[in-house]
Amino acid sequence: MMIKRIIQEEKEQLEKDIVRLEERLKRAPEGNLMVFRSGEKLKLYRRKSEDGIEKRVFLKKADRKLAEKLAWKAYCIRRLADEKEELEAIEAFQKVFLRSPFRGKYLFSDRMDSLLKNRDFMDLLGKEDLMAWAREPYEKLNEFSNNLVHTGSDGENTRSKSEEIIKEVLIKYNIPYHYDAKLDLAGNIVYADFIIRHPVTGEVYIWEHLGRMDEERYRRDAQDKLNKYLRAGYTPMLDLIITSETTKHPMSFYEAEAIVRHFFLS
Repeated sequence: MMIKRIIQEEKEQLEKDIVRLEERLKRAPEGNLMVFRSGEKLKLYRRKSEDGIEKRVFLKKADRKLAEKLAWKAYCIRRLADEKEELEAIEAFQKVFLRSPFRGKYLFSDRMDSLLKNRDFMDLLGKEDLMAWAREPYEKLNEFSNNLVHTGSDGENTRSKSEEIIKEVLIKYNIPYHYDAKLDLAGNIVYADFIIRHPVTGEVYIWEHLGRMDEERYRRDAQDKLNKYLRAGYTPMLDLIITSETTKHPMSFYEAEAIVRHFFLS
């Protein structure tokens, strides 16, 4: 699961940073730095306790190195507190959000899962069973192609890391979708990167991610595909979501998440 992996990697990095900061603080000089400025004049003091009594010692120009070490000590103390707080937040998130098992493509609590499976209840809400639509079989492009090398949390493979990112964001927010699905555009057959149903209204959206826009041939093919959507009546950034990237500017998880929030959660 990409979300789980990203969170775990962030947790592991925080744990390493915390160890590194604690080791650095062990080597730091005693006391804390106090900084005062009066007009253009800067005064530095070292504050430390001796025999239970707090003392303040003026630092001269010759004590510049000591002042720098004390400044780094102050930075590390604050950084350590922030990173420990962030680590606690991640651990709490893992316990609450990631403990639930996946059911099919989507993640629900037991309470929500039982409600969504109750057809009578859904009828009373007047909502189409969009999750059932998401699970329906559909014709895909190159379903068994060797190019599908990125495996997502639902076991489905994608061609690129960016498409995996988009798919994982859709899963995170329970947005029903079909990936690489055959679509007939007034006689022109295309395989849409993502056909998405709005989770509330059921409206259909297409999401095309143009992943290699620094390659001339890919740009031409992408333009041809987009023209087919335009001729079929789709409107960019209304019911046709278009994102792109180059080698130097890849898509991030947070960019994909912002788009999903804008179109499907606002």
